[in-house]
Formats: sequence, structure tokens, C-alpha cells
Amino acid sequence: MSYKTSDTAVNTILNIINNYGPISQTRMFELSGYSRAMISITCEQLVSEGFIVIDKTKTTNKRKNVEYKLNIDLGYVIGIAIGGTSCRIGIFNILGEPLEIVRYIVDLLRGPEAILKEIDEKIAYLYQKHGKGKSIVGIGMAIPSPVKFDEGYANYPAFMPGWHMFDLKKYFMDHYGCPAFIDNEVNTMALEEYQHRNNEKSHVLLCIKVGTGIGAGLVLNNKIYRGENGGGGNIGHIQIRNATEKCECGKTGCIEAIASGPAIIKKAIEMAKGDTNSILFKFFEKDGGLSLARIKEAADAGDRYALKIIKDAGESIGEIIGMLTMFLDPAEIVVAGQITQLGPNYLYYVRNTTQKIANPWIGHNFLIDFSKLPSSSAAIGAARLCIEELFSKNILLQKQGRM
Repeated sequence: MSYKTSDTAVNTILNIINNYGPISQTRMFELSGYSRAMISITCEQLVSEGFIVIDKTKTTNKRKNVEYKLNIDLGYVIGIAIGGTSCRIGIFNILGEPLEIVRYIVDLLRGPEAILKEIDEKIAYLYQKHGKGKSIVGIGMAIPSPVKFDEGYANYPAFMPGWHMFDLKKYFMDHYGCPAFIDNEVNTMALEEYQHRNNEKSHVLLCIKVGTGIGAGLVLNNKIYRGENGGGGNIGHIQIRNATEKCECGKTGCIEAIASGPAIIKKAIEMAKGDTNSILFKFFEKDGGLSLARIKEAADAGDRYALKIIKDAGESIGEIIGMLTMFLDPAEIVVAGQITQLGPNYLYYVRNTTQKIANPWIGHNFLIDFSKLPSSSAAIGAARLCIEELFSKNILLQKQGRM
């Protein structure tokens, strides 16, 4: 069955249902600019072809109140997010709802081939458990590196030997026979934050992740900003004047070498060893090391070294955020990653320093807050990115011979 005269309408309506569904024809009329007759005909076509279904949980008996959503039988999407030390992989329905997400430890120094073999094993496990005969229609992957999005590879990652220009997109397309989309992990995290935090869809959201490394994801008008070479948001290697810390990238004074999780812990251990009567040292002796959670615990107990560490770390990130705020004028800034373990004192210093630098050029509704999403948000965002690309580029329609 062919409806060439309504291909544009089909694409538009399908994208609206993906973005806003469950949704009524009346609301589609308001959003699309198409006539009510065109919307009605298009919805009937999409139902008959299995792309959309009536949402019986949202629909009353009155025909005018019928609401439509995507048909979950269209297939599954895989969302993958690699961080500095761990990987999360999930299987999702076409609505972006996770069926299961698994997490395991990774060593990026082993190179892409070894890591991808493990990913394949996890995907096989998830698909065998949840597949039920449906196909995988797309894969979204997030990695801790600048990414050439269209080409689908890492672009000069700082601590991932062997990953530069490794064709991840081709790898997944060859192995799974479906489209694949590769992006930076903080980009997909920012996309997920944007969807959950912006009920009124503010124009600009900045997500700062502080963990093994430091990165930023920027969403402008519902679109990820990636820069010309995939380096948009690569703030971890902004160099701080007069700083002497050596960074893994080979440069000196990068903010990542000063205020990342490992950098903070290294500084805490040095301070703890300098005062064997401190709470930090007692934790260090007991545990054989320190963690961000232990630093917070020591600070809560009044340890002056832990309090200073949190203050210095918060002010360092706040300085960077303050400069970014003046340049970008975001509505919201979300701080995510392991660093949230340092708690409200850390956030206070981030906010205070940002305000000092960016005032008076910030709006009265300006917000800096910790992420409230689960630690799997980058993997969920990778799946969301994949779904958006599948629909915005008409890939599912083309795959089924619809366009």
C-alpha cells in the first residue's frame, strides 16, 4: 500500500507522536499545522501499518478523545553508556522504557576490541532474556570522549588508547544489522536531564559531570550541541592559571587533574597522611584508602581537612561553571556523577562561586542543582537519542518500505 502524497505528513505525525505521545488528534492539529482530515487519514494509515496504536489507558469512549502512542512491537533499542570505570547496557522498548539495565566494571586501557566483546555478551544476555522475537532496531552508545557524531567514532580521547577513530558505528551496524549512533556520555546524560527537568522546555540546559573525568553536555532548544569536531563540552582539559597538577592528557593544570573524583581523593590522602590525628587519616587507615563518601563523612564530623577539600573542589568547579554561565546564559545547570557524594556543602560552594562570577548576568530563575536521575541516565539517554534519530531521519519508515 502506497501513500506517496502523504509521506511528509506521515513523518511529521509520527515524530509528534514520538515526542508527545500519548496524544490526541486535536493536539496533533495544534502542533502540526495539518488539517484535521489529513491527521485523521494519516493516523488511520499508521495504525493499519502497525506504527502506532490507540492508548486504551488514556482514551475514553468518545472518538474525539482517542490518544495514540508508538507501537512497542516495532522493536527494541539498546542503550550503552561507558564511563571512566564502568559500563551500563540496557534493552529498551521503542517508547524508551527500560526492560533491564546491567552494570559492570570496565578497564578502558584494554582497548575497544576487548570492551566491545564484553558488550556483545551483555547484549546477547539481554536479548535472550527479553527479545521475544522482536528485532533490535537501533543502538545508541555513549562514551567518555569527544565524538565525531556523523562518522561514529571517538576523536582524540584523553585516556582511551586505541579508541581514536575506531569505527564504532560500523562495528554495531555490521554485527547487528541496524543503525547505530555514537555520542559523548555527558551529552546523552544532558539530553535525559533536559527531558525530565524541563516541563516547560527551557531553551538551554547545561549538565556538568564530575567523576573519573570532568565533562559537560549542552542542550539547546531540544538539540545536543556537539561543536564542529565533537569537542563541545570538553571542559575537563580547560587549564587553570598557575596550577601545577599533571593531567593524564599530558598537559599541566587541567581542571580534571584538580577537581575530578580521583584528583580530590589523591589530595585527601595527602592531607590525611600529614595529620595522623585527623578523622580522614583514621578512615584511610581503616579502609586502606579514601572515597568521596568517606570525605563527606569526615567533613560532617568536623574534620577541617575534609571541609577544605570540599570547599576547594566546589569553588574550582564553580569557577568554570561561572565562566560558562556568562557565555551560555543557561536556564539550568545540573551537576552529576560521583561528585554528588560530597553532598550539599559541595553544591553550596559551586553555587556561591558561580553566583560571584556570573552576577548580575543571570536570570532570576537560574538554577544549579544535583542530578536527581539514576546513575544509568547516560545509558537511558543513549537509548533516547537513538529513538529520536530513528524517527527524525525516517529510518523506521524506510526500513519497512514506507518511504
